[in-house]
Amino acid sequence: MKRRSSRVLHQNGSQIDRGNGRALQTQIFVRALNRWSVEFHRDRTTAESMDQATRTRHTFSVTTAPAE
Repeated sequence: MKRRSSRVLHQNGSQIDRGNGRALQTQIFVRALNRWSVEFHRDRTTAESMDQATRTRHTFSVTTAPAE
């Protein structure tokens, strides 16, 4: 009985670890995205001079990135 409960605990622990790994990756991605966003908006003139096609393509790639 005792042995079985410890095994269940271990399984839960590994599940939690796996979840944390994924969350950490997301956190790193979000942090990088925020940094890029800040840099991008700080230099507004560059954003304005960017042609529309490039801006749209970049926004699209940023939105689809987390799905992968």
